[in-house]
Amino acid sequence: MKNKLKRLLTVSSWAMLLCSHAAISAPSVLFKDISNTGHSYKAGKPPQAVNDVIRDIQSNKPDSYKIIVYKNENHYLLYTLSGKTWDAEKIRVDLDASGKMISLIPHYQGGLKELTSKTNSNPVDADKPGVCPDSNIQFLAISAYPGVAAVNESIEIVSEAAKKKYKTMTIVDENADGQTYKNWLSCPNLKGVYSVGHGAPDEMIVGKGDVLSYGFFNQPEMMNNFKNTTVVINACEVYNYPIGTNIMYGNAMLASDFLRNPGPNTYEYMGGHTDLLMYSSEKSSACFMAKAIEGAKMDYDTLKQCISDQDIHFQNFGLSNPGRYFDRPAS
Repeated sequence: MKNKLKRLLTVSSWAMLLCSHAAISAPSVLFKDISNTGHSYKAGKPPQAVNDVIRDIQSNKPDSYKIIVYKNENHYLLYTLSGKTWDAEKIRVDLDASGKMISLIPHYQGGLKELTSKTNSNPVDADKPGVCPDSNIQFLAISAYPGVAAVNESIEIVSEAAKKKYKTMTIVDENADGQTYKNWLSCPNLKGVYSVGHGAPDEMIVGKGDVLSYGFFNQPEMMNNFKNTTVVINACEVYNYPIGTNIMYGNAMLASDFLRNPGPNTYEYMGGHTDLLMYSSEKSSACFMAKAIEGAKMDYDTLKQCISDQDIHFQNFGLSNPGRYFDRPAS
């Protein structure tokens, strides 16, 4: 079994070819049981087959930041959070009733929403709206990764720029979980949102091992909620379908769908189009957001200025409406 796992997991695309300024120790492991409650489970251990996969990841990806193991009945979904990019690689493990492995899918393309919606009515990221803690808040700067790479510095850069003009909520806390994100993102008067963390095309991985899926942004309660809001999410691949499209204009394939529910419908959105290097990316995106708040045009020329001393390409980010200004009057 171990040799089989070795062949499946040690693939060339897992080779760590990128470098960053982050100092990362051996990956820790967080277990989440989403089969019933959606909360971390304290009793018991994963089956041996799953432990073998975990140990293989720890051996072959020592630069990873964390491994999150989600248990849902006889399915396990393992997220490996990179220690060099804001990426999250996934492995799905299916077991039979005796705990033996039926299948292992490396580079799994689905997420928790896809995994739980067919088997579980109480997924860890239930698609329901949040409750805004303070409707007067105009700017949100948030990350669940304090002390990683340049997160603290980047959040501070953006927060200090925002405070000069807007009532700002700043959160840099590993306990900034899915509900924390949902609550503050539901606030009705946000002028700007800046977030740093791990991501994938269908979800953001936030505090306490929670995920925030694309489905949250497609709630009727979020309709046009960001029509005057600039949103910058420094996470890998979140500019893409389905999370990026849901943030920008909902899950509309037909014109009639868009008219009925255009999603948050962001005024301006920037997110990772490809993988984003730690340190370089958040330093660049923080500079971009701060310049935008101060009056610079939100376009690729401004972004190029911000990455001039960082060894990344500006097209690692996607920008939905290049050329707009942050201080557009509310409509």
